Formats: sequence, structure tokens, C-alpha cells
Amino acid sequence: MSTIQTSINSLPVINELQDDDKLIVQTENATSTIAFKDFIVGTENTTFGNTIATNSTNISTISSTLFTATTSVPDGSAPTHYIPITINGVSFGILLSAVS
Repeated sequence: MSTIQTSINSLPVINELQDDDKLIVQTENATSTIAFKDFIVGTENTTFGNTIATNSTNISTISSTLFTATTSVPDGSAPTHYIPITINGVSFGILLSAVS
């Protein structure tokens, strides 16, 4: 009696995964499938996780700088937002204005 063997290399190749497509997972005790839509890779399992964390911190810092330094406009209209900067010991505020 002969055994038919199939190599992974002989399977067809696809270029894109859809939500309902399945991935094969070999664990210590069994072989199973998981739907692509349920396949989640945490940042701790990537080479770029630290970059994402650093950029998230930088975005929060920039947002805080932009939107916490506000003053009321004398005519009672919307507050003016500015970016505080210091050059040679002199404090400045770069004013931001919405244009409609």
C-alpha cells in the first residue's frame, strides 16, 4: 500500500488573505486552524513594537503641547492655541488659527 504525500511547496500560492481564510497552526499537542480575522499579533511579537510605542508617546507629547496652552480671545470667541517655544531664554508662542 503506497502513501500519497503532499509538500507545502506544491500548494498554490495566494497574494491576499480574506477574513474567512484559515491559517494552519501546529501546537505542541495538535494541528488546528484559525480564521485570518481572528489572527492577532501583539506588538511584543514584532520587530517594530518599540517604534509604535515611541511614536505613540511622541504623538501624545505633541498633542499635549498644542492643546493645553490656550488663552481666551478678548472678544469672547474661540480660544487661541499656540505652541510655546523658548529661544535664547525668550519665550514665544507660535499661534495657530483655523481657516474655513
